[in-house]
Amino acid sequence: MKALWRCFASTSKKCQPRTDDAVTEAITEAAEPSDARLSDDDGGTRLAITLMTRKPHRFDWWLRYHKSLGVCHVFIHVEDTPELLELLDSDEFRGFVTVTSGEDASPDNYYTLQQRQEAQVRRSLKLCRVQRIPWLLHIDDDEILHLDVPFSAIAHHAPEGVSSLVFINLEAVPHRLGSHCAFEDITTFTLHKMLAYRNGKAAGRTSLARWQGPHRFSGESHIVSVEDACVLHFESCTYEVWRNKFLKHRHTDELATRDIPFAFYRDSISLFQSDPTGGPAEARWADFYLKRKVAHYRSLHTWQRRRLRLEPEPPQMIDAAERRERERAPPAAAPCADERRDARHDISL
Repeated sequence: MKALWRCFASTSKKCQPRTDDAVTEAITEAAEPSDARLSDDDGGTRLAITLMTRKPHRFDWWLRYHKSLGVCHVFIHVEDTPELLELLDSDEFRGFVTVTSGEDASPDNYYTLQQRQEAQVRRSLKLCRVQRIPWLLHIDDDEILHLDVPFSAIAHHAPEGVSSLVFINLEAVPHRLGSHCAFEDITTFTLHKMLAYRNGKAAGRTSLARWQGPHRFSGESHIVSVEDACVLHFESCTYEVWRNKFLKHRHTDELATRDIPFAFYRDSISLFQSDPTGGPAEARWADFYLKRKVAHYRSLHTWQRRRLRLEPEPPQMIDAAERRERERAPPAAAPCADERRDARHDISL
C-alpha cells in the first residue's frame, strides 16, 4: 500500500514518535484552514483510523488486517508501551502509521481516558484534512472493522448531508483463558448478553464531523446495516488483556466506580481493589475471569450467535475501485521544487 506519510529525517536515523506539541506545530505549519471543506471527490472514499493503545493484544495482526482491508492510514497514540514503538517503526508499518506517545499517570484512568481520546480524535481530524482523507474511523485496539460490502458502496448510499456512519458492534465470545491470537481463534460473536457497550462506533466525514464522544461524531449520522458491515469488539478476550486493563483502573474511587454502566467493569475493578494479589498464581483472578467472562456466554441460543472467521489478510474492501482507476491513469508530472519543499510539512513517525 502506498505510504501517505513520509519520514524526512536523515536516513541514518530511525524515525521517532512525535510528541503532542510536535504534531500540533506541524499541523500549524501545513497552513490548512481548520474549517477546510473536502468533497469525496478530493480523496475518493479513503478511510483512516484513529486510536489510543496500551499493551495491546497482537497489534501486529491488527495493523496487518486493516492495512490489507484498505485502510489508508492509522493515527496511533501509544501509552505506557514503549516496546510497541519498534513494531511501528518497522519497514512493514513505517509510513502507514502516525505515532505519538506518552505516559498516563492519572489515578482515575477510566474517566480521564475519554479526555485523552478526545485530544487524539481532534488531532487526527486535523491531520486528515491536511492530507485530504475524507473519512476517519475511531475504534480501539481490541476492535476490528469487518466489511461484507465495499466501503465505497456504504459511503455513497448514505443519505445526503450525513456526516458520520455508525457501525453496530458485535461482542466476541471467548472460550478459554488465553489465546495466541484471539482475532483468529474466536469465531463466535453476539449482539446479546453483552458485557460492554452496545451503541456502535462511528466513522466521521472529516470535512463536517467533530468529536462527540468515543462512539459518535457531530452532525447527522447513518446507521450501517449489520449485514453490510460491523465492528467486532474483542473486549477482554484473553485473561492477560483483562488483567492488564483492569489493574490499570484499580485506583478508580468507589463513587466513580459506581457510575460505570457495566457490571462486569465495576466488579473487575472492585476485585483488583479488594484482592491485590489474586492468590497463588493469580488463581482467584483467573477464576473470576472464567466465571464472569468465559462462562457468561454459554447460555446464548444458536440464533444469538454469529459465526465469523477472520483472515489475517482480508481482501481489499476500501477504496478499491478508485485505486484501480488511479493505477490505470497516466503517471503525474514530477513535482516542482516548491511542491517538494511543501511536502516536508507532511506528518510522520
